Amino acid sequence: MKRILKWIGKLLLIILLLLIIVVASLYLFAGTEKGFSLVAQQATSRVNGLSLGKVGGNLLSGIESDSVEFENETIKLEAKGIASKWRLSCLAKKEFCLDKLVVDSISIETFASKTEKAPSAGPIELPNIQLPIGANIKEVFIRQLSVQLPGDAPAHIV
Repeated sequence: MKRILKWIGKLLLIILLLLIIVVASLYLFAGTEKGFSLVAQQATSRVNGLSLGKVGGNLLSGIESDSVEFENETIKLEAKGIASKWRLSCLAKKEFCLDKLVVDSISIETFASKTEKAPSAGPIELPNIQLPIGANIKEVFIRQLSVQLPGDAPAHIV
């Protein structure tokens, strides 16, 4: 019986050490600027059309980037001067809490799709989106927003 208890104690110690290693690894990637930089590099290499400028911050409290660009065959998106603050602890309540998002400029340019039919003249209907978690957004500030629709129409600047 003592032998079984000794093995159970060793097994529990190994599980505890593995848990500590996993938590430390997650903190390295989520809680440090260097860790977030590695995550950003992976995102850039894995998402076609995504380009990130200089990034800073961490996934525990918020991130900053001097530019984010995304482009595919139907849209080109450029955002400059991005800073955010959020609370990671809210994820435990299945909620994303964004305290502050500041963006110097956002430029959106859409291109006509070869397979998409022309839009009807009726009212625009937004899709019904079901998020797996709730969203709590306190403050969003966008200094300049520019939208360029397909065709020769001038860009709409807000």
